[in-house]
Amino acid sequence: MFKLKKSFAGFLGLFMLFSLSQPSTASAIDKFSYLSAEEKVKIGIGSPRVNNEHVNGYTFQSIKKEESIIQTITINPSVFSPVIEIPIDFQNEENLILYQDSLGNTYNAGNIHNKNHNSIGIFSVQLVNDQGKGRANITSKIKDGNTLIVNVDKKYPLEPLTIIIEITASTFSTYFSEMKWIDRGGIKSLSLAQKPYLTNASDDGLERVKKLDAWDKVASIHRSNNQWSNTNGMRNQFDCHFDFAKKKDSWNLEPHRPNVDYLTTVIARCNP
Repeated sequence: MFKLKKSFAGFLGLFMLFSLSQPSTASAIDKFSYLSAEEKVKIGIGSPRVNNEHVNGYTFQSIKKEESIIQTITINPSVFSPVIEIPIDFQNEENLILYQDSLGNTYNAGNIHNKNHNSIGIFSVQLVNDQGKGRANITSKIKDGNTLIVNVDKKYPLEPLTIIIEITASTFSTYFSEMKWIDRGGIKSLSLAQKPYLTNASDDGLERVKKLDAWDKVASIHRSNNQWSNTNGMRNQFDCHFDFAKKKDSWNLEPHRPNVDYLTTVIARCNP
């Protein structure tokens, strides 16, 4: 009896130790997992569906962490390439927009737009355990504005694949630690202190959607300010700083600067 009690006590102690060692910043969520975005908007990500009956099973887990929900989907070894559908629940006419560049190329990342067509968040799809081996390719599409479709083209059927879907409901403070209007030699300038999160991205697609999302935050906050003008010129200055002056302590956007094209802005070191 004593040995049994001692063993049980030891098991209980190990269980408590394991429980306390789990990350306190993340929590598992079932079914639809929701984030609160700007203007009391809620965004939910649902359970994925694999649309190939021949796929040999899959598992998934959704974790809420700070401003994001991270959904991890693991596809078991199979000779068939799956198509994964992830439903997104919107409640106020929001929709998913996959990023597309000027040449028509799309990426596995995009923005979440509100009914006014402003970005209120971002999403991305990543193949995380491929490690450059080319075992699979993924291509993302959007259906009806609220369903993320991921096509997986498997090259090595005997190995499992893990895909991560991340949705972030962003705010101005997601990207910037400070914003203020300052006087630079009698010239008004909007000074932005950017955070590393804005300029550190794991791939080109995610970098592009962050830039678009961050600009929408800046413009939506300051557009009504009486010191704001020359929106197109301010946008070119912002893009120039993002593309070529990421490491500056702050980005200064000056509305009095001439409204010239992006290339001219770059040649003038972001403040033409």
